Amino acid sequence: MMKYERQFMRSSIISDTTNNWYTERFDKMVDDPNDTIVKLYRTDSWVRNFMVSCFDIYGGPKYLRSCTSIEDEYYYTFASMILVIAMKELRDDWELLKSENITPEDAAYQFSEIYFAEKGEHLMPPFSHGAATDLDDEFSHEE
Repeated sequence: MMKYERQFMRSSIISDTTNNWYTERFDKMVDDPNDTIVKLYRTDSWVRNFMVSCFDIYGGPKYLRSCTSIEDEYYYTFASMILVIAMKELRDDWELLKSENITPEDAAYQFSEIYFAEKGEHLMPPFSHGAATDLDDEFSHEE
C-alpha cells in the first residue's frame, strides 16, 4: 500500500468517525420520538407565529421560501435548529406564555429575554452586521 493510500484511508476513517459522532449527537439534540414542536409548527398557528416572531426579532428570514441566497438558507436552517432546541430546553416557559394567552409576538420577545437570562446569550445570532451592532450596548457612531 502506498503512502498516499494510507493517508486517504486514515482521513476517511477519521471523517467517518467524526460524522458518526456528530450525527449521533445531533440526533440526540434534535430528534425526539415525541417531536411535538415540529408537529405543533405545522398544526398550531400560535406556535408557528411565535417561531416566526423569534426569527423576526433577530432579522432573519421568516420562512425557507423567503430566503434569497444560499447564505440566507444556511442561516435559516441553523437558526431553526437553535430555536427548536431552545424550545425543547425551555418548554415550560413558552407553554406558560401560550397558556396565558399572550400574543405570539409578545411571547417571542419574552421568551428571548428568558433565554438570555437563563443562558447568558441571545436566542439566535443576529442576521446581519447592522442587527449585531444594534444589540451591542457600547456601540456608538463617531462623527
